[in-house]
Amino acid sequence: MAISARNQRRLDKKEIRREVIADRSTRRCGECTACCTVLGVEELEKPAYTPCSQICGAGCQVYKNRPTTCRTYSCAWKIGALPDEFFPPRAGFIVDTTNELGAITVREIEPGSASNSFGAKRLVNALAAQSVTVVVRGEHDRTILGPVEKVKAFMKQVDKRMKQQGVVPG
Repeated sequence: MAISARNQRRLDKKEIRREVIADRSTRRCGECTACCTVLGVEELEKPAYTPCSQICGAGCQVYKNRPTTCRTYSCAWKIGALPDEFFPPRAGFIVDTTNELGAITVREIEPGSASNSFGAKRLVNALAAQSVTVVVRGEHDRTILGPVEKVKAFMKQVDKRMKQQGVVPG
């Protein structure tokens, strides 16, 4: 049985999408070291929003033996989940897909660097329409967005985690 021209076009479009996704998944960080500054790394006693002492030019000196925090971090741009326009140094933020509680985390590279960007607002609104999205504008400035029921469930998880760790909200 022959395939119709319409179905062939659909298959061709799917194949093009697969090629784009495959191409995006091979993205390289290049000159971007945003996660090396923005993320806190307990194993190195490196606070968030502090440049890592292991950065050498446009790369990490200890990449092959990097700490677990760095090894498990997943940049949404690098894995191809975001279009090219959201390359972190250009966009002013990184999008982290590895939040332990299932939220998507958008972290400004420098506090205020993306807050007024139309592209950043559009992306955050799109993410928050689907899932819990935490916007981090500095070490102690966070906004939690998302569908109400999902945000409530997320906050219950946060409270439970804080109690387990003996942290009293203040």
